[in-house]
Amino acid sequence: EYFSHKAYLDAQEGFSDWFEHYHHARPTEPPAPGPGATFTERVAHDHRLAAYNKELDRWRAAMEHMTKCVKKQLYNVLFMPDKGWLANSDSDNEDELRAHQMAALRTLCIPKMVLLLHTVLHSTGQYKEAIELAEIIVDEQRLIYKVYSKQQMGELLSKIRESSLASLAQDKDPWGHPLVS
Repeated sequence: EYFSHKAYLDAQEGFSDWFEHYHHARPTEPPAPGPGATFTERVAHDHRLAAYNKELDRWRAAMEHMTKCVKKQLYNVLFMPDKGWLANSDSDNEDELRAHQMAALRTLCIPKMVLLLHTVLHSTGQYKEAIELAEIIVDEQRLIYKVYSKQQMGELLSKIRESSLASLAQDKDPWGHPLVS
């Protein structure tokens, strides 16, 4: 149970860090000089633009690393060993109230983790992997779909639909695979 809570908190913290970096740490492009800019102003702009491009490359590298880490943390929650996240394998010894509390936590937290993972995948253009979340949810070994309400499942399917449409916009099939001519 300790490892389940630790994995969940690590994933939450990792997502918060990723979200902050993705939305607030991206460098801003310097404004272009006006049409009547002097030679000195244009040269200064070129220097600012070169510095911006270096900073953007650093941001992208950090973003790639953070994305890899947060994906691992979120998948760790979904792929917990035994029966899954907060699913106690000693269910015979559990009292009924405790089993109900654990089931309620699973119902509350697992769909949220899947949506966070989808956000990371979709925001970074990993549409194929975002679409493949549907396979993970319906996997009969993990039984993740059982913790979803009808509304939560509809929300997830809507998000997966967005990824499928984004994949189509990149000239790929609805499942994220390249189109074969």
